[in-house]
Amino acid sequence: MMPTSTSASCSISLYSHSRGFTLLELMLVVSIIATLSWLTVIAIPNGQQARVESAAQMFRLQLESHRRTASMKGKMLGVDFLEGAYQFLIWDHRQKIWQAFEQRSNIGKDLSSGKVELDQPVELQIEQGLDFGESGFADRLADPSEEISDVLEPEWQADILIFPDGRLSKFSVLFDSEQSELSVRVVGGAYEKTKMQNLL
Repeated sequence: MMPTSTSASCSISLYSHSRGFTLLELMLVVSIIATLSWLTVIAIPNGQQARVESAAQMFRLQLESHRRTASMKGKMLGVDFLEGAYQFLIWDHRQKIWQAFEQRSNIGKDLSSGKVELDQPVELQIEQGLDFGESGFADRLADPSEEISDVLEPEWQADILIFPDGRLSKFSVLFDSEQSELSVRVVGGAYEKTKMQNLL
């Protein structure tokens, strides 16, 4: 009869160990889940802020690169803002039109079409401050040898102008996202270097 008693004792002992989690273990699991959820919520805005800052920084670097290109080649360049993208342009004196400025970028982006696509969460707002005086836009684009009367006003203008001498038309571009508390404004004009301003 002794073996039967030992077997019953072992069975009860095993049952007592496999009946479930203790209250302390459950509290620990709930605490870990809550912490991970909190970290996820915190990381989402930070990820959006990083996207906004990265997009603004890339635009500033691209603009400065094209500015140097305009000075070296003596060409008139521009930037046109599209929905969810912006595109670099070159002014064609002969045809009196803007065309996509096709080149390879040296800062990590393929600009073979002159176009830069933005991440979906990033929004663009452009503020222009163009001041050409009485001479007008067409006069600034004319070759010195051309008669001003022969220069046609283009049907559409670039949002930002990059002149052959390195000047920029005055502008302010706001990079924003609904999921981010941070907005970044890129401003520039004349010969000054473009700057980034973080807005909270």
